[in-house]
Amino acid sequence: MTTASQRVTLGQDLGGVWTAVGCLLLGAAMQSVVVIPPGWLTIGLAVLATTALAQDRSLGWIPAGLLVALALPFARGGDVAPLLVFGFPLRPQDAAAVLAFAGGAWGVGRHGISIGRLSRPAQVGLLAFLAFGLIGAMALGIGLLAGHAAVDVLRDARWWSLYLIGPLAILSGVPRAAVIRAVLVGITLFSVLILVAALLPRFDGALKDHVYTYDGGLLRMQFGNSVMLVPAIAYALWRVLQRPAWWRVAWLALLFGAQLLSLTRMSIFVTGLVVLGVLALYYRNVQPNLRRGALRRIGAAVLVLALSLVGAVGLSEFGTRQGATAQREPENPLERITFRGEGSDFGATIGSIASGGRFATYWHAFDVISASPVVGGGFGQLVDVAFAYTEARARTVGLQPGVDNAYLTVGIKSGVVGTTLFAAMLLVPLWASMRPALRRLRPWYLPAWLGIGVLTMTQGFAVSSYGPLALALLAVVPFLGYTRSTRSAATDQR
Repeated sequence: MTTASQRVTLGQDLGGVWTAVGCLLLGAAMQSVVVIPPGWLTIGLAVLATTALAQDRSLGWIPAGLLVALALPFARGGDVAPLLVFGFPLRPQDAAAVLAFAGGAWGVGRHGISIGRLSRPAQVGLLAFLAFGLIGAMALGIGLLAGHAAVDVLRDARWWSLYLIGPLAILSGVPRAAVIRAVLVGITLFSVLILVAALLPRFDGALKDHVYTYDGGLLRMQFGNSVMLVPAIAYALWRVLQRPAWWRVAWLALLFGAQLLSLTRMSIFVTGLVVLGVLALYYRNVQPNLRRGALRRIGAAVLVLALSLVGAVGLSEFGTRQGATAQREPENPLERITFRGEGSDFGATIGSIASGGRFATYWHAFDVISASPVVGGGFGQLVDVAFAYTEARARTVGLQPGVDNAYLTVGIKSGVVGTTLFAAMLLVPLWASMRPALRRLRPWYLPAWLGIGVLTMTQGFAVSSYGPLALALLAVVPFLGYTRSTRSAATDQR
């Protein structure tokens, strides 16, 4: 049986001098993101932090890379003016990912798990990931032959290749607890960072300045990391319901507040559905004679989430007033969330085909896919996007590498073949999590994974930037920690 010391909790002592050094270095990297422009200092600190944290036995190279990558904001306002090296952007997440891959490959070579020892679900998951990687190699060749810009080809090759971290984690024997811990700690640090950034003044060329630039003065703290708030909120809520403690309640409020600071309606709506799913599973599993107490816990948790909503909206409105200029009045955060803003109401959303909004980009994606429906246009293929109207939003004004729908974006690059394999890759974890041995994982993982699946239909995190690094590792969580030669009852308790 799993001992109490093996349980995954945010407050678990990582221990060791290396861990302490890694935490200090990561804290310095986070501070640099808030107060100075992107540069070599942040990248160097990310390298040192990943290396130090990887020495912790409860993490290792792959989870340490994930933790550092999640703690530092990426995409959208976090990527307005990256450091350029020979015209190619370089970010701290690149360093963390390279070290994670290198450490994972070393782990496979030293004490890797043979495919024959893997459980059947793990074998199926491994096959799905590798097949998707092979389709990516084909898309790379098509993109090069088509003469797409090298920067665009490299950008697509980067995010596509990040999915290979999943198979590497399986074969190198990364513990399930280590991946979950990395997600929880990394996204908690990210939440602290964006809260601090929102409260502090605007520093030229730093994170808050880039957020204002990207969203026209609106304090919208949405980044590529934000999607990982969904599983973290699900886990934190489950722990609060099971064993209430003041620090767990504060942790839940912090995570939910960070999601609300994104001002992303679909993310907030889906997070609400995930919360309802976790609450329903908790109440269903409570014995009938204990349900009155369970209802009190549920009511307290809902109250905490409501208070987080009020605080986050208030902070967004205060920060947005700071970002207002004489040239432009930013959108009101509350009006945006409630679909009452001039450019974000229901009419504007529904009519976005004519206005060039989200649905128009989907139509343009279908046009691109129809030119090569089987294998797509390859890496580097772009699509018309009307809201890519400044250099802060797109390298090529008017064009983007994809749309806010993962399946259409994959179709643009690799056609129906790639889209089918991508969908299969994301469905296998859902099937695998239904194993009886994973009954302790399901109450928070299942609602969270379903929520993330919904968001892949409306957002681009799964097919851009470093979102695939986190998504791939979360996807293989049901496959980790179990082989044919071990007893599932003793190892599958997450």
